[in-house]
Amino acid sequence: MRPIIAASLFVVPGLASAQNLQPPAGVPGETGRFGVATEINADNTPGDANSSFKIRASGSYYLSRDVLVQPGFVGIEIAADSVTIDMNGYTIRGFFGVGGFGIAPQDGASAQTFTGFRLHNGHIREVQDGFSARRPIPQQGETVLEEALVEDMTFDVTRQGVQLDGGVVRRCAVRTLGDGVIMIGGIVRDSSVTLAGTGRGGGFGLSEASAVNCIVRADDPTDKSGFSGLRSSITECTAVAVADGFVLIDGMAARCYTSAPNAVQFLGQVSFFDCNFP
Repeated sequence: MRPIIAASLFVVPGLASAQNLQPPAGVPGETGRFGVATEINADNTPGDANSSFKIRASGSYYLSRDVLVQPGFVGIEIAADSVTIDMNGYTIRGFFGVGGFGIAPQDGASAQTFTGFRLHNGHIREVQDGFSARRPIPQQGETVLEEALVEDMTFDVTRQGVQLDGGVVRRCAVRTLGDGVIMIGGIVRDSSVTLAGTGRGGGFGLSEASAVNCIVRADDPTDKSGFSGLRSSITECTAVAVADGFVLIDGMAARCYTSAPNAVQFLGQVSFFDCNFP
């Protein structure tokens, strides 16, 4: 292990089948997983100038078909808190990687937008960014995103897979030409990132967050990093076929493994427990 003079973290800058899920327009339908829910369609959740569909009211929603995202658009835009989306195994799909976001808040949304948000059981592919629940600098008394949950999802993107401030990412898989999972606060667990292509990219970027039982691998290890952490904890995680395994500023790594030629770079107070580094 060797200290670094300077570090730049990129954090700082089976599926269910769908049957009989087409109730009349505007009528809630029974999904069987979250109880009564509303179908996401042009009648119930019409889009606007930059979104295919837009959810404007709290509640449970589900997909009964794939969603196509035009270049520069958002597949499903969220403009309410306490929203659950069951994707029922369907896909939000862009056009050859030039679609905008798969799911994101409306422009200028406050931190409350994703309070109580749940996203489950589907795929987001061929867009630039998969899922974003970033928040602006919080104002006094503003709610932080402590309850957002993204689980059992796959992402295949050209820029960033998941961006989440607070909350939980669980059992997700990301394939990306850029960065995989960026967490500011919260926890990511039981998830994987594949870094594709030949450009720069990072697997998991954590700022005051935690990663548990996660893995990063790269198709081409050049300029790829596994885990970057600022005041974060990384436990039982693996980085293989990357150039830099773990880049840490303060924090902790326990029971981790990497085969990277630059196994560990750290700055500040970093603790290591039972790690296997070359």
